[in-house]
Amino acid sequence: MRESLNHHTLFNTITLVRPEIESLILVTEGEDDHFVIKNHSNEKLYIIQGNGKGKSLGAATLAEEESISGVTFLVDSDYDQFLFPGKIYPSNVLVSNTHDIFMDIALKSTRLLDSLIQTKVRSTVRRTGNPIATHAVMNQSLSLAAAVAPLRIVNERYELDLKLSDFPFGEIPPISPSIERIASIALARSNTSTPESELSRMIREEKSTIGVGVEYLVGDHDFFRALARVLVKVYDVKTVTAASLFDSFITALNRDCAAIMETDWYSNIANLSKLHGHAAFSCPC
Repeated sequence: MRESLNHHTLFNTITLVRPEIESLILVTEGEDDHFVIKNHSNEKLYIIQGNGKGKSLGAATLAEEESISGVTFLVDSDYDQFLFPGKIYPSNVLVSNTHDIFMDIALKSTRLLDSLIQTKVRSTVRRTGNPIATHAVMNQSLSLAAAVAPLRIVNERYELDLKLSDFPFGEIPPISPSIERIASIALARSNTSTPESELSRMIREEKSTIGVGVEYLVGDHDFFRALARVLVKVYDVKTVTAASLFDSFITALNRDCAAIMETDWYSNIANLSKLHGHAAFSCPC
């Protein structure tokens, strides 16, 4: 049922509750965003789950056109800066600095990942007697995840319709995977006539023009899949999955107010809420 809802439905929901709500209304892009922010929010902040970026932005545009005040939308940047340079969002939209709001948190407050990685590698450290630098694990994982980003950008830019959800990081080398290997895997999972040589060329060309740090290329799902791959293949960590890593990160985040408070969108939501006479968050919770 939820999948059938569109941006008009979301907009109608907002207009229906707006007269009854004195405080700020915050529309989050997805379930995980809603879950984390809800756990840190003050009861006066009214949060609606937008169920997707497209629907959130569509509703934001309608709200701006109809001059609906007191509502703000939080969405992920994704690859907008590469696909739509200079893109202007509706004035009531807050956008993540990096690919998504969870990477904003992870890269601002690296202590959460440090703790997570330390926990996962402790058995390897005991077994080998060799220390493992958490920043090295994190950087290797960021690099691995970023290796797939040009493929994702190319897929959207040229509407190739490649099936890239749950990209199998377990099928590529954890260190410096080749563009050809990444292209081959993408094509094997997709129904397309694009030649591997052509896809490799497009990926290589995209990679050469990106010109930003890896932190802007990595999405949370790819990062935790890459982290699982690096931990297993490079550091011989047993029985670790991307899903368990992300769940552990969310669990830690729900107890760590400082981590979420360091993001720009947290400050912006807090300031907007003050304009309506209420605190948006309960931090320290």
